[in-house]
Amino acid sequence: MRISGVMGMLCVCGLAASAVAAPLTPGNLVVMKVGSMGTGSGEVVLSEYSKAGTALGNDIVIPFAGPNAISIPQITNHDRHIHRSVDGRLISFVGYNAAPDATDPSSLTAASTPRVVGLLDFHGNVDLSTKLNANYNATSIRGAATTDGSQIWTGGDNASGATPTGGTLYMTRGATLVNNISKVQTLGLTKTPDNIRDVGVYSGQLYNCSGSNSSVGKATFQVGIGLPTVGNQSLTTLNTDGASTSSFIMLDLDPSVPGPDVMYTAATVPTDCSHKYVKSGGVWVLKGQIDLPGIDQITAEANVDGGVTVYIASTSTVSVYHDPAPLTGSITGLTLTSIITPDTGYTLGGIALSTQFCVGDLNNDGLVDDADFVLFANAYNLLMCDDPTMPYPCPADFNSDGMVDDSDFVLFVNGYDALLCP
Repeated sequence: MRISGVMGMLCVCGLAASAVAAPLTPGNLVVMKVGSMGTGSGEVVLSEYSKAGTALGNDIVIPFAGPNAISIPQITNHDRHIHRSVDGRLISFVGYNAAPDATDPSSLTAASTPRVVGLLDFHGNVDLSTKLNANYNATSIRGAATTDGSQIWTGGDNASGATPTGGTLYMTRGATLVNNISKVQTLGLTKTPDNIRDVGVYSGQLYNCSGSNSSVGKATFQVGIGLPTVGNQSLTTLNTDGASTSSFIMLDLDPSVPGPDVMYTAATVPTDCSHKYVKSGGVWVLKGQIDLPGIDQITAEANVDGGVTVYIASTSTVSVYHDPAPLTGSITGLTLTSIITPDTGYTLGGIALSTQFCVGDLNNDGLVDDADFVLFANAYNLLMCDDPTMPYPCPADFNSDGMVDDSDFVLFVNGYDALLCP
């Protein structure tokens, strides 16, 4: 039964909005840029671009000084990955809690230079509360994936020594829980501890990838079953062509095949290129490649025409190609077009589709209904987004003004009347 009398919630609250960063716009790209403040590491900017590559002037500068200073190594190590969260409300990235200077921060201890998972929300605000002071010790953290900001999985190298500290980790936002879920937990085994380049969550399943035969192998892997949070998970190899894989994106396009059925990767072996795989009979089959020197980053989206647009990047370009037959065709020979080059003093990093979600669908089930009304009413009663009890990242603040008030209620009612998300 639909709840009646919801208009009785309307009031004139008469409170000023909190100042917030410029919100992200659905339908755009978010691109990481790394600056030249330091010779060993640089500052981080997350910039919004149109899908045609036009800079839109929304540059989110991550703190580069003070206690929350973040930097990233100038020399890439198959890192700088960014990803949109499963619920569409966040962009995740990783860095090091140190100001840009002459030192590569990945060479420093985690105790002196914590590894940080950053979350950029759709309001344009940045959360840097997840700081790892005992993990990825003296080695690289490379990427993070999250469902909704509450659960986070990271990928990176694994330090040598008495205790492996990296590989694939699970944590909650704020690093209240950190578990190593890597496959190899004991030194001295046939393979060294996991050297992971990236992680991703697709259709309720965790995946990672690697480019090291001396570790878990050169491939993309399924990690355990579902979304594991505890240690020593088995890895199932997906692509068996020996491609050294830096990043990947999976799509579920065929309703007759459970889970993802098309995968695009950024690979560095046998050549620097984007690979495509299609799942057929339970086996991932290679469907061609497109070369891009220095490739490390990739994302993609399905189009209304049935094709897929794939964005790939190196430190010097974001390029795009259109795959007109994602379930059957090869990408070899398709046209690759550069759409973004770095500003002076910057190199490029990860690329992600901008935040996007259905206004009013607070529980992310595809409907705006009574269950969402209860969540909205709770947020409305709290009012201010900076209230410590407000759910993160203040998802009921649909207009990004720092509070949940009457203007958000009008937007909620529109979604509630429509019921179904677009």
